[in-house]
Amino acid sequence: MRFSLELDFLSRFLRRNKPDAEKRDHNLNITSPFLGVFGRSTKSGVGISEEGALSLSAVYASVNKIASTLASMPLNLYRETANGKTLAKEHPAFVLLNSEPNQDLTSFTFVERMLSDALLYGCAYALIERGSVTSRAAALHPLNPLSIVRDTYEGQAIFRDKDSGSVYYPDDLVVLENFRGKSPIRLHMENMGITAAAMEYGARFFGTGGNIGGYLMTDKSLTDEQYLRLKNTWSAQHQGLHNAHETAILEHGLKFERSTIPPDEAQFIATRKFQVEEVARIFNIPPILIQADGATTYNNVEQILIAFAQQTLIPWARRFEMEFERKVLPERERGEFNVRFDMRSLLRGDLDSRREYYATALQHGFMSVNEVRALEDLNGIGEAGDLHLCQVNQIPLTSAAKYGDKLTAQE
Repeated sequence: MRFSLELDFLSRFLRRNKPDAEKRDHNLNITSPFLGVFGRSTKSGVGISEEGALSLSAVYASVNKIASTLASMPLNLYRETANGKTLAKEHPAFVLLNSEPNQDLTSFTFVERMLSDALLYGCAYALIERGSVTSRAAALHPLNPLSIVRDTYEGQAIFRDKDSGSVYYPDDLVVLENFRGKSPIRLHMENMGITAAAMEYGARFFGTGGNIGGYLMTDKSLTDEQYLRLKNTWSAQHQGLHNAHETAILEHGLKFERSTIPPDEAQFIATRKFQVEEVARIFNIPPILIQADGATTYNNVEQILIAFAQQTLIPWARRFEMEFERKVLPERERGEFNVRFDMRSLLRGDLDSRREYYATALQHGFMSVNEVRALEDLNGIGEAGDLHLCQVNQIPLTSAAKYGDKLTAQE
């Protein structure tokens, strides 16, 4: 019942505040006209663009959380050897991926920019600048996703830049796609419109001091000039938060009757909370991570963070890794070298859980002391730390009788 009341108040608000092309501020993306995905206006009456969606706190927090968290993870290039993988610091692409994709951006800024573009627009593009001699990737330059158009030429897929007129082949660009390459803002335009409408309703509600209006009544007839003067004077002296408690002086038999606020309209905050959860669901992020209310305790915070890493960040990391390996590395080096985000700090548990895991790993011999120290970002202790140890009281069953006879003989 409560949810139906919330939707009812919002629908009435939207009907009363249909977009007016003459009154709308075209500088604000959040209220700019927008045709939906299927060539129609949104039913909510509030259009919203990808950039305008960032003015919604839930969208900003979701995009920022995902993009900045993954960007903070080291992006490394590894070489596969007979003894395992090692950092390929000597490879020309290592600095490109790990530190400086071009002279203007750091690796953090580049990954954050690409991921935020993919989350908002559905696709992110980066031009691969190649060396004139070796044709290796020498720099990566992000492009404006709104200016890139996919096309075909003589059966070959190409990308056209509407702004510069440049044409790129697939090997010229790093392309990071969201699910099916669709913008979640456009796919969920109606949902975003409701969120924006609720925010606008709250702004108007509090902008008038919580007063949604009233009626001025008189038994006398007013001329057009008197009507306009009264309306303008009343609005100037009694509308807005700064005039919320001003004393009204009425003349010529005027009477003021305040209109009441229906209880369901006063509950719009509950609708705004629900819309925050909707936005979090769209971006596949736990609501608690964007400061939304939720059933969170100290005991389950760790599980929420691990679920966020596994279900949200790892799919995006794999998109990055596979695209970099396919476009940045020469074909002859694929398989020998691979690109990986180092996400161990996100996936490992708390101190007690790690201590128990490491103790089991050392006791059963599937990890060495140096391997454990590396996971904790500590230096090794030399060759002695590379030994794999096991408990002496664990022996094969076939040797149990001989081992028992040996102990008996010693006694």
